[in-house]
Amino acid sequence: RHPANNAYISKICARLGDEYVHSGDIAKAEAAYAESYEIRLSINGPDHLRVARSLHGLAVCHICQATTHTTKRKALLRQAKRSLKEGLRIQILAGERCAPADLATTYHDLGIVLSKLGTVAHHNEALAYFQKALSIRIDTFGSRENLLVAETIREIGKYFLFFSPADADAAAAAA
Repeated sequence: RHPANNAYISKICARLGDEYVHSGDIAKAEAAYAESYEIRLSINGPDHLRVARSLHGLAVCHICQATTHTTKRKALLRQAKRSLKEGLRIQILAGERCAPADLATTYHDLGIVLSKLGTVAHHNEALAYFQKALSIRIDTFGSRENLLVAETIREIGKYFLFFSPADADAAAAAA
């Protein structure tokens, strides 16, 4: 094991996690992000932005795994939701030290996870997160032609295409 106080090793682990995700080796990515998370948590404590970045990496792994492990899908999505919400808590606590693009990505990814969980409450919460992500991305990138802005607009469009407010009203009436 690496020394718990080695910030350089945690950075390497996080970058390895990124590379493994891009190459499709999610199991190795998850192990690298978990190592990075443990080291960063021991060095920086639970409220540091580096810890939030490692949590985001773990959440990405759980989202990817949820697409292939159908029997564990909901559990993996709930794990991703917990990691993203904890990362969001840290980012909000950090205030201006948190890059707006990182905050928008967390909101966007929370929207993705919640929309995949599938209940009316999750869909409504997902829309709120997508709207926050869109607002930040437009403020940050200044253009609807930016790919990240377009990605969030697409997710909002999918919300209205596949889950309309009328569906929410019908589900509430049936309950």
